[in-house]
Amino acid sequence: MNKQNVIAYVLILITFSLSCFVIISKEKEMDTMSRQMYKLKQEQTEVANKINVLFDNYSSINNALSFYESDTDMNMAQIREALVVLDELSANDSMLMGRLEIIYDKQIAQGIELSEVREEYSATGGFGVLTGEVAIGNTEVIAEPIEILPEPEPEPIEEPVVFSCPSPDRSVDFGRYISKISFNRDVRFTIDFDIQDGQITNQVFSKKINTKLKKAVAKYLSDSLDTTNNASSCSLPFAIEV
Repeated sequence: MNKQNVIAYVLILITFSLSCFVIISKEKEMDTMSRQMYKLKQEQTEVANKINVLFDNYSSINNALSFYESDTDMNMAQIREALVVLDELSANDSMLMGRLEIIYDKQIAQGIELSEVREEYSATGGFGVLTGEVAIGNTEVIAEPIEILPEPEPEPIEEPVVFSCPSPDRSVDFGRYISKISFNRDVRFTIDFDIQDGQITNQVFSKKINTKLKKAVAKYLSDSLDTTNNASSCSLPFAIEV
């Protein structure tokens, strides 16, 4: 074997060795990459499962919130209805109490008048003024004739003219008086008042309301009611729906 053949054989052997080394290295890299891809795939699967769980949890929470929101809205509607009913009952109670107080005062006055009439009747026996002298024992009785005095005719009493309470002018819009006032819920109340000498007096509200609303109502009454004639125990209901 000559020297050239030996060199060629050595080169072939080196080339084959390098090729084997490269192939083995590539296989190792492929195996490593395959393992990494498998691991990545597992991690992606795990992440996808977690995302699905989160989505399911979100859906459950969203459904629960929707249910509670609907239930809350229904409860709020029932509460609003109950508040409206309570406001109406409060207004009616205030009106009834006012009327009962007026009737009670009238009955007290009538009771006093009846007591005075009863005392006067008991003192005279219903026969006017009795006069005379009475002697006791054997003494002669000298009596003056009973004089029955006619009861004086009662002087005519001029009863004050009572005018009925006026109704608000429909052309006056109550809404523009409360346009700058904010309300969180429906408001219902009644205002009692008198009209004296062209002024609206003795204003009493059936429930506690804020100062701005009181001023708005007073201004509305002043602009919408005819205050020419005097009137007492007037009442006007108000309902503001939100």
